[in-house]
Amino acid sequence: MKEVLRLRYELGLGQRQFVDYAGDILTSDPNYNSSAIVGCLYSYMPVTTNAVTDNAIVSSTAFTTANLFNTKVDQIISDKQRVSASFDYDDTNTGTATPLCPLYCGEDPQNTHYARFGDYYTFSPTLFNQFMVGFSRRWRGEISSSLGDNYPDKLGLTGVADTTFPCLDFESSPYGSVGTNCGDSLFADNVFQVADQVSWVHGHHTAMLGGEYRRFQHRRDVGAWYPV
Repeated sequence: MKEVLRLRYELGLGQRQFVDYAGDILTSDPNYNSSAIVGCLYSYMPVTTNAVTDNAIVSSTAFTTANLFNTKVDQIISDKQRVSASFDYDDTNTGTATPLCPLYCGEDPQNTHYARFGDYYTFSPTLFNQFMVGFSRRWRGEISSSLGDNYPDKLGLTGVADTTFPCLDFESSPYGSVGTNCGDSLFADNVFQVADQVSWVHGHHTAMLGGEYRRFQHRRDVGAWYPV
């Protein structure tokens, strides 16, 4: 069964383009030559001692860096009112370092913001109100270390985004999708929250009435370096 090597580029918004070793033309460039591009591609691959399908054995180191802090304020305004506010922030980054960088390395940066404000007011010994507003944001990236190194131009490809070194798909082969880390995606999740609750105490009974509103927002940019 014939094996076909395909180079995959994530171009953004889930779109993909391929170039086939069998000669499928990726662009309208009359000088395009798939064999030449694949030959250039393998020049960037790790050197093996025997056949090209032998494993390349290297050591790798996984790392995580973190920067975390939080602050909180709780203030009594009067005998009837108390307010509180808090803010939490974390900035973490995980990744892998190997001698094969930048082709086989990547990072997953992430930062989270969480802010909250509460107001507690007592109308009487039996009637009081709790109000809260909050916001949280989680930003995450899946980013190859080869991003921005102009590998499409180095490989002789035209008409594709200047993103990362391509992923490799071996079709009709037990190898499947192997090769490089070609992630170039950004994700952002925002949550807006407002809640209010009134409590009334009568004898041995407590009645509570309130409501909460939450708005969820998700943004995803795939395949190109866009600010989020």
